[in-house]
Amino acid sequence: QKGSPTNKKGILINSFHETPYFHADEYSWPITVRNQSEMNLNNLVIEDKGLDFLRTNKDLAPRMNFIGVKANKTTGSMVGTYSIFADGILLESGLGGEVKTIKVPINTTNITIKMDKDAYIPPRNSVKDMVSIITAFKEGPDDKPVDGNSIGNRINGTYGYVEVPVELKYSHTPNYQYLNYQPALSIFNGGSANALRGPYTNSTVRFNSAFYNSSAPGITEGTEIEFSKFVMLVDNGLEYIPGTTKLNIQKGMDGYGFENILKSNVNPDGELTIDPSRIIKNYKGSGKTAVIWDLNRVTVTNGGIAPSSNIFNIVADFKMTIDTKPDENALTSYLLWNNNFSSPDVTDQVKAIGNSAAADKLDYDGDGDITELGLIDKRTVRHLPAKELQLLKRTQGSIDDEYTDNKSETELTTAFKYQIYIYNYTDNPVNDITFLDVLPHPGDKLIVDKIPRGSIFETPLEGPVKADKFNVFYTEDELNGEKFKGNAEEFLADATWVDSLDDYSKAKAFKLILKPGESIPKGEITGIEFYSKMIHDESIPEDAKAINSVAFTFNGKKFSEAPSTSVLFATYKFVGKVFMDTNKNNIIDPGEEGIANVLIELLHEDGTPVVNSEGKPITTMSEADGSYFIRTYTSGKYKVRMTKPNAMDVMSENVGGDNGSGVSQDNNDSSVVYSESIDLTKAHKKTIVNAGIIKRFKDIKVNLEWIGGPDTKPDSTIKLYRTVEGKEPELVSTDTITSGNLKHIYKGLPETDEFGNEYTYSITQDKIENYATDISGVDDDKGFLIKNTYIPPTDDVVATVTWIGGPSQRPTVVIHLKQTINGVESDVVDKDGNPLTITLTSGNLIANFGLLPKTDENGNIITYSVLETGADGYTVSYNGLDITNTYINPVTPPPVDEPDKPPTPPVVEPEKPVITPPITPPIDIVLGGWDRADDIMPLREEKYHFRYVQGYEDTTFKPDGDITRAEVAMIFARLSVSGMEIPTDQVPNYTDVKPGFWYSEAIGYMSSKGILKGYPDGSFMPDAKITRAELAAIVTRFNTEIGSGTAINFSDVLSSHWAAENISKASINGWVTGYPDGSFKPNQAITRAETVTTVNRMAERYADKEFVNEKPILLKSYTDISKHWAFYEIHEASNSHYYNRNVDNSETWNRVVDR
Repeated sequence: QKGSPTNKKGILINSFHETPYFHADEYSWPITVRNQSEMNLNNLVIEDKGLDFLRTNKDLAPRMNFIGVKANKTTGSMVGTYSIFADGILLESGLGGEVKTIKVPINTTNITIKMDKDAYIPPRNSVKDMVSIITAFKEGPDDKPVDGNSIGNRINGTYGYVEVPVELKYSHTPNYQYLNYQPALSIFNGGSANALRGPYTNSTVRFNSAFYNSSAPGITEGTEIEFSKFVMLVDNGLEYIPGTTKLNIQKGMDGYGFENILKSNVNPDGELTIDPSRIIKNYKGSGKTAVIWDLNRVTVTNGGIAPSSNIFNIVADFKMTIDTKPDENALTSYLLWNNNFSSPDVTDQVKAIGNSAAADKLDYDGDGDITELGLIDKRTVRHLPAKELQLLKRTQGSIDDEYTDNKSETELTTAFKYQIYIYNYTDNPVNDITFLDVLPHPGDKLIVDKIPRGSIFETPLEGPVKADKFNVFYTEDELNGEKFKGNAEEFLADATWVDSLDDYSKAKAFKLILKPGESIPKGEITGIEFYSKMIHDESIPEDAKAINSVAFTFNGKKFSEAPSTSVLFATYKFVGKVFMDTNKNNIIDPGEEGIANVLIELLHEDGTPVVNSEGKPITTMSEADGSYFIRTYTSGKYKVRMTKPNAMDVMSENVGGDNGSGVSQDNNDSSVVYSESIDLTKAHKKTIVNAGIIKRFKDIKVNLEWIGGPDTKPDSTIKLYRTVEGKEPELVSTDTITSGNLKHIYKGLPETDEFGNEYTYSITQDKIENYATDISGVDDDKGFLIKNTYIPPTDDVVATVTWIGGPSQRPTVVIHLKQTINGVESDVVDKDGNPLTITLTSGNLIANFGLLPKTDENGNIITYSVLETGADGYTVSYNGLDITNTYINPVTPPPVDEPDKPPTPPVVEPEKPVITPPITPPIDIVLGGWDRADDIMPLREEKYHFRYVQGYEDTTFKPDGDITRAEVAMIFARLSVSGMEIPTDQVPNYTDVKPGFWYSEAIGYMSSKGILKGYPDGSFMPDAKITRAELAAIVTRFNTEIGSGTAINFSDVLSSHWAAENISKASINGWVTGYPDGSFKPNQAITRAETVTTVNRMAERYADKEFVNEKPILLKSYTDISKHWAFYEIHEASNSHYYNRNVDNSETWNRVVDR
């Protein structure tokens, strides 16, 4: 098996640790496990023994003490959990999900870590710091440790593979070393080389020598280090490349004086390039080449050098000049300085410490002393055999784009390819070589090592093997059968081999023998290719493998086996969870339960079912926790369909992702939901589709639209009601949409009551001053729209004229009305666009322009002014709407002398009789009125009908619009007081009717008479639409007489209906009628036209059609009723008029007033 697990036990504090006393320092020994194989690592057991002694001398052992075990988080690097035992007693299991420190008995000597059942480390994975063993010094005397003492800790363990029934062992020991001096330096060599298969000649190797301060307290400021030499001693196969030396000073260290360490012209900026001082081959007879750099003396500055820190690196490149054997291409680095440690009593010296300390045996510094210590470290270039025959097997699955050395993927029933490559790196051609390939099958083993390969399924040959230089033979015998029992040599010689097969899928193995006269020349690569096939077996586990390798023998040598290659069974799957989306956020939240037994079907992109090998649709059911798994065996575009539980829905938004709901409702079938179409490919073989299921609720949106008015809008108070057929509406919620907001959403409203009856939702808005409200829409996805149209407030605009002086007969003047908006003056015009004027004849001093808006449609204030024309002989002055005309006295010119004329005799008029003029009675002027000339009735016999309704400022009536309860209250209050002032002493006793509103007095007055009633919850709902049943109840309470007619039995008014008796009385009196289908629709909102028609019938008000038709100019009329069925009824209700009652109860109108 390629690769093997390794275990490394490290130490958390630096390997070289200085402490003057044994105090209670803690030491952490982290344990890291790496699985370097291609299989899952199972059954791992780690034992850390002898914790009371560790690996140390007798002086330190009694001072060490075990404290505890830190179990680290392994999620993501290890599958499953592990347990920890202390002296064989279980401390805790199920570890690995979070970091946890476990205290153990003080005398514990043995810690064991074991994988729990089914746990494993995946191939090529590492579990870093899986467990940390924590130890400490016990408190003791204040004596110093022995210079150079060290402590260590050895761990042992076993591991294995499920596929390979073998137990393997390992061990590892890290160490602490204790030193009693300061300062100290150490060296470490790093290096790299091109990993070539074949000769290394002319390859470049880079060596990196790093120098450290290994002193725990650091190197103090002012310390002098008398550096002398830095030497790289290399084997003869390595040659220095000029110009490649680089001095890298650790960031932040340039203030310590090290930038001038080399005795060359050093550029202190950044990375420095300096060649060595000398290069001496066969240095002092060593057979090696010395590359020498002379160094300067340095003084540590800038506060000293921190503990355990890298100071500088010297990097140099070398070229490999000859092929060498392993371990021959080596480099040894030496760092020497003159003030090296010479005596334990000299504390200001700088010592070479640890494993890197060595004697200057070759006297590199040239002082004649070969016993002084320096720093030394050795680095060997990685080496592969230069002369070899290499064999590589590769594979390309049916979904792979190219061959791979390691593993490929293939789909069910598809063919895939193998390649065998022979690399001849020997010095001679190969003339005799034989290959043996045992095809993968369950229970197969490696040909040479005889350990299981771990194949889960077989991959039979698709056809003959292509090999031009080889003779190919096939056998149906088994290598590991009873006959050969795994003996490859006997199998190769004695199995039944044939050169062809009728059915190549029956072959268990094949061999290739180099043809006579053929060879594989030196340096040549030869390839062999053949096809295998993935069998059709849907029971093969997901990600199962078929592992193959090939063995070879040449020139009479034993079998060698090439690295194995794997073919993975490629499957494509949907996984996920069906869950109750309690939070309605389309995300799986903690605590949300799964839904079991939901049918899940796999479909093609076009919606047709995906079938298995038996032609049956591929389906599954969700598990108890709601999870599911469904797979197919070929790539393509798929989706899943789920049959959701009854009376449940899914959210409309498709969130997707690992935790989001990824399904949507089917528009044609409410019982199922679908995922989006997903393209399952090699790179995307698995997709997660969760389904968040919710109980059937809905949201209702309310959008607010403001038409006209000031920029700052008032708050809007809206009320949500719900009702079922035959019941009174109930208030659900009262909410305020604050100024600046244009929408409100009612979330999570149940669609039905507890009995399954569907709710109908409606909304109202409280009356907003100076705005007309129109509510449209229903409780569907679009919701309701509230349109608030600004109705500018009005006021009487009256201009007055004052005459000062002048004749009593005043001139006729014309008063022109002007308006100023935002500083801009313009004429006020009538509905036809003509300037609005009033002509005043002599004696008339008031020009009443009637009710005019106080603001424009955007809420801007209108300032009215007037302009008078026709006041000749007068000066005109203005004060707002007041006009003052001051007479201008005429100036008589002085007489002019004329020529003499004869005097004119006086004329004497005859006397006339004095005649007294007749007394003219005062004229009663009715503004806008009209007298019928041919039949004027005495005033005392006239009757009067007052106007009880009016239209809108835009000259419309909106006959088919709704009417509110407050507006109906005002109608009947006016009827009750015959158009006079409504009494104000009746305070309405409703929670939603406050004093001061335009309708408050009317509701209070009519409620006191029992005509109007509120709701059980204490509200009146003034802005709610009034229904046909509610109006029938009001008119029969207002007029209690019962006529002689016959009651109408409406099909939708049951005797149990709350207004059944009122509707019956109203139909007897002829006040209400139904619809052609025999229904009355009691719960339907009544229109404005239906309301005035019902009230007219009850009050015996009948329009004079002749008057209406002949004199429309005198009437208050509207632009949207000319063709409406209620044309005359609306005129009757909208115009105050005097009339006579005719014999047939009809009316003859005499005149209208208050147009």
